[in-house]
Amino acid sequence: MRSLLQRTARAVMNLVLGADRKVRARVQLTMIAVYGYTVSALLLVYGMDIGLVERGPGEWLLAYILVGVTGFYLLVRTDLSTRLGNPGMDLPQCLYAIVAILFAYVITGPVRSSVLMLVSLVLVFGMFTLSARQVVIMGVFTVLSLGVVMTTMVLTEPGLFDAR
Repeated sequence: MRSLLQRTARAVMNLVLGADRKVRARVQLTMIAVYGYTVSALLLVYGMDIGLVERGPGEWLLAYILVGVTGFYLLVRTDLSTRLGNPGMDLPQCLYAIVAILFAYVITGPVRSSVLMLVSLVLVFGMFTLSARQVVIMGVFTVLSLGVVMTTMVLTEPGLFDAR
C-alpha cells in the first residue's frame, strides 16, 4: 500500500512540477510567486468585500493575477519558455508583478502606500534570480513606471492622490 501511495505521489509531482530536474527547479521557483499572488488576491477580495476597493477594478486585477500565474506556470512547466529563450521567465515575471502592484496602488484607496512594500519584495527576489543587467532593467522600469503612475494619478485625481 505504501508503495502505491509513493508511486501516486511521485506521479502527481511529476505531472505538476515535471520530471526533468531543470524544469522542476524552474517550476518550483515560479510556484513561489503563487504564494504571494494568493495572499494578495485574498487581501484584494477582502478589500472589495469591505468597500475599500471598488469591485470592477478589483476584479480586473484578480483576472490579471490569474492570467499571469497560469500563463507563466504553463510556459515554464511545458518548457516553452526555454524555446522562447527565457527558461525561468524570471524578468518577465518580475515585470508582470510590478505592473500588478502598480495597478493595486491605483485602486486601493487610503491603504495604497502599503502596497508599495511589495515592490521591494519583487526587487529582492529579482536580485537573487536575475543577471545584473536584468536587475537594472527591472529597477529602471519600476522607478519610471511608478513615476508615470503617480504623476498621472495626481493630475487626473488630485482629490484622491496627494502630490506631496
